[in-house]
Amino acid sequence: MLVTAAFSNLLSSGKLTGGERVYKYIDVTEPLLSTQKPDPHAKDIISLELLEHTAGLPGEGTGDPLFQMRDVEIALGAEPLTATQFAQYLYGQPLLSTPGLTYLYSNVGYMLLGLVVQKAANEPYVDFVQKALLDPLEMTNWTLSPTSKAKADPNEVRADDTDTGPSVFDISSNAPQAEFNYAGGDIIWELAAAPTDFVSNAESVSKFIGTYNVYGLGGRAYDYARDGCIPGASTWAESLTEDIDFALLFNSQPCLSFSSDVIAKVRSILSAM
Repeated sequence: MLVTAAFSNLLSSGKLTGGERVYKYIDVTEPLLSTQKPDPHAKDIISLELLEHTAGLPGEGTGDPLFQMRDVEIALGAEPLTATQFAQYLYGQPLLSTPGLTYLYSNVGYMLLGLVVQKAANEPYVDFVQKALLDPLEMTNWTLSPTSKAKADPNEVRADDTDTGPSVFDISSNAPQAEFNYAGGDIIWELAAAPTDFVSNAESVSKFIGTYNVYGLGGRAYDYARDGCIPGASTWAESLTEDIDFALLFNSQPCLSFSSDVIAKVRSILSAM
């Protein structure tokens, strides 16, 4: 919801139109690996399709490349992977459908959208989000969760399902197993600021969606909700009625949805207020 709000901000200011040809706009013209051959339709993806999850990129239920960064590093023979390199890798991946036709929620689509926002804002994505979205709401408690848990803010609540793996910062074949965030050492979380990496609390999430659409463009829209779920963490944010917003953040499973008992109970209690 931060990246969609940032995109909305730039649309309103005229710095983006939604029709930007994404890869050309972020200066990606070649794939990362010599073995890759870009899909002929990849160059046609526009920024609005990233927001609407209709770009044809890999996503939910299809093997998410966001959690395959170490594999990309191994194929490249170098680490750490940069945001530009990962965008080049995505450019070289086959699309699942023609851009603009089929909806499939895509984390990597949001990652690319973050790069579009960064280019349009002419400053780092995280800095723009703080200055343009969070500062006006007087919020200073949104941070990024680092890849290495040893570097995490002591106030960050740990997920109850940690994972181990070889480090994304060590691509040797005998890299030691270590504790990382979800997916072991398969992701550099700092590169995933747009789709998933911000940390805050439920009160701040509720306040944010009192101003911005929780799922989509523009300002607050009630009867909209957004969920997030990885092993060890599940979240929910919803603008329930004209004047009620709420959020639930758990460092545990299971995933949440409109049909979840806990969500149904919370909605019932709040609707009766």
